[in-house]
Amino acid sequence: MKINKAIQLYEDALAKKINLSREEAGHEAYLLLSHILGKSRSWFVANPSIDLSAQDESKYLSYIGRRALNEPLAYIIGEWGFYDSSFKVTPAVLIPRPETETLIEWLIGEDASIYAGSCLDNCLDNCLDNCLDNCLDNYGGFKRNPKQALNVLEIGCGSGAIAITLALKNPHWRITATDISTAALAVAKSNAEKHNCNVKFFKSDIFSRVTGKYDIIIANLPYISWSEMLDLDELQDEPRLALTDGADGLGLIQQLLAEASNYLKHNGTLLLEHGPKQSLQLKNFATNYGYVNPIIIYDLDGRKRGLAIQII
Repeated sequence: MKINKAIQLYEDALAKKINLSREEAGHEAYLLLSHILGKSRSWFVANPSIDLSAQDESKYLSYIGRRALNEPLAYIIGEWGFYDSSFKVTPAVLIPRPETETLIEWLIGEDASIYAGSCLDNCLDNCLDNCLDNCLDNYGGFKRNPKQALNVLEIGCGSGAIAITLALKNPHWRITATDISTAALAVAKSNAEKHNCNVKFFKSDIFSRVTGKYDIIIANLPYISWSEMLDLDELQDEPRLALTDGADGLGLIQQLLAEASNYLKHNGTLLLEHGPKQSLQLKNFATNYGYVNPIIIYDLDGRKRGLAIQII
């Protein structure tokens, strides 16, 4: 089978089967072929008439069969991109999403547009005069000395993508990451070894085994409600433990908010991801727990995606 025929086969077989556009199906076909052959998309475009070997064709067809059953492409490939790195993923961990990269951008300050969107919204909420510049100075990732060695804790690390990305970007930070799942921690440790970075991992249910205080606590906890979860077919193969609390999707985040101040240093930062419709309720929760001026973070699609809080 030639490369161009292989791509056309994927588009024909899956575009309608799993509700993909032909463009999306074509993109997936290139990703699978890249995984099998170790070549770039540009190589395939330049060599459309190259024949797949019998072994590679068999593997490709088996992948199409799995994808036709709606198995996530990331699990078929066994890895997925996040930020500017690739991470091992298995059905034991949530597949990293681009929207989660917003937390990284906001924290380490590589995308000023995220600061601006977050700060302007919060300035308007709090009726502060001439405060956008002040927000950028004070809330843009709660700016710190970039050379400062910080103690960072991630709660619910899954594949380790967040913690490891922070370690790669800030090798002088001391990063600890926890998860309730032993299987997820095994994947995270494997990713840390792959990227040759020093992250301490251990098993914990929220703060159950956490000691000490941290400069930054970051979390992407399950926030999808059980009723929403049942309607999201595309998520059925991912671990429910990482997606929903089995109720309204707010329980674990509320627990985090209730306990986080006990583990944050003075001027410490709590950063969490949430669903776009949960922003106001979680901001109210944060205020009720005594946090001052929680900041809403927007993703690059303009949706309310996270909450940042500084302990003063």
